[in-house]
Amino acid sequence: MNPQERLVQAINDATALSLIIGDLFDKDDVRQDFLSRQLISATERMNRALAAWQKELSEDGEPEQVAA
Repeated sequence: MNPQERLVQAINDATALSLIIGDLFDKDDVRQDFLSRQLISATERMNRALAAWQKELSEDGEPEQVAA
């Protein structure tokens, strides 16, 4: 798996996890609601970063290899 594929997989996993955790939290509890919103917000930021990176790659051509 190349670096871009690993990043896409990580974003997909984080998105799925945020949805699962969001469903598990009891919305009546203020702290759990806050944590759920924070997790979803972080996932949304990662998704926006991935979209921007993919746009940049499509404009520049082939992605550069990232050292692991």
